[in-house]
Amino acid sequence: MTNVVILRSNTVDPDPRVEKIAWWLSQSGYKVTILGWDREKISRRKEVRQGYLIIRYQKRATYGGGLKNLLKFLMFNLWIGWELLFLNFDVVHACDFDTVIPAWLVARLKRKKVVFDIFDLHSEAHFGSSKGLVRRILQSMESFFINHSDAVIIVDDSRREQIRGTRPRRLEVIYNVPDTSLVEEVNSFEKVESKEDSMKRRLKIGYVGALQRGRMLIELLDLVGKSKDFELFIAGFGLLEGDVKKVSQEHHNIHFFGKVSYEEALRIYSKCDVIFAVYDPDVPNHRYSSPNKVFEAMALGKPIIVAEGTGVDQLVRSANLGFVVRYGDVRHLAEVFNKIKQMSLDELKSMRERAVELFRTKYSPQLMRHRLLSVYSNLLAQRRDE
Repeated sequence: MTNVVILRSNTVDPDPRVEKIAWWLSQSGYKVTILGWDREKISRRKEVRQGYLIIRYQKRATYGGGLKNLLKFLMFNLWIGWELLFLNFDVVHACDFDTVIPAWLVARLKRKKVVFDIFDLHSEAHFGSSKGLVRRILQSMESFFINHSDAVIIVDDSRREQIRGTRPRRLEVIYNVPDTSLVEEVNSFEKVESKEDSMKRRLKIGYVGALQRGRMLIELLDLVGKSKDFELFIAGFGLLEGDVKKVSQEHHNIHFFGKVSYEEALRIYSKCDVIFAVYDPDVPNHRYSSPNKVFEAMALGKPIIVAEGTGVDQLVRSANLGFVVRYGDVRHLAEVFNKIKQMSLDELKSMRERAVELFRTKYSPQLMRHRLLSVYSNLLAQRRDE
């Protein structure tokens, strides 16, 4: 049996992309172990889930702490390296730059294969507006690992432009798509309301994800809190968690669910009229964003709202999947909310059918699973030939 170790710098509780990759691999006969980081010390150190094992490093650290977490990240990387030295593996699957260094070093020492799965480029996620030395060093290091890993995975085709100038040995695009069976299960419970109901009731807006700046969340909370026509269902964790919780306690039309499972996230979205995914285009990574929310909205047949200039806005516009707003423009956002509220049943049905069909034909999890397994089959064939 082929052994795979997946590395991720969060708890993986939840982490839809990592859990999906682990599930696909384990269902295809691979023995999978995930090494994660429980920064809040609230999850089990070891957990078996859907046929794969999760082992967590349990040292406290804040999400979004930046350079304040540098020493803790170094310790986490040392722990990864130590675990990899004693784990039996054939392929190590490193998610993002913050796990690839120990992965690459130990894999080369043990003559194993490395997959570098880039969710976000750290040089742009954390130092995107800077032209300083630290960013240039990070860019050089990320380029090195892109060029010297056995395979590289990116989350969107637009990211090819972001890594232009590198020479990956093999490059594959695997989108952040939801699992079809979960979507079908969630949709089976969805309540269909009449046009009269939808005009009289509040517009239900859904957001599940990182609670951090750069996503227009403060403006969204303020807009919904002041309106009798809108209702917000929000879940997640991060630096703004305290602010979100406080505002939800002050307004009866804002509902905060905290950290939720992926299935719970889809259930929240299924009860909403529109999904909110507005990211700041001034953040370089956001210009190449491929949010889970876009594909979740597609699969559920819900309109989505994204920001102009974030890359994904081109898909939303061209396929008529929702609406594009100017980041930070609250008046424009309110206009879009009201426009959705006034859409006819035929318009909503047409948008839903178009979105679901696009998801089925171009972004299905079956296609993404095939791409992942193709990467792994190729790596194993290389090992046999060496």
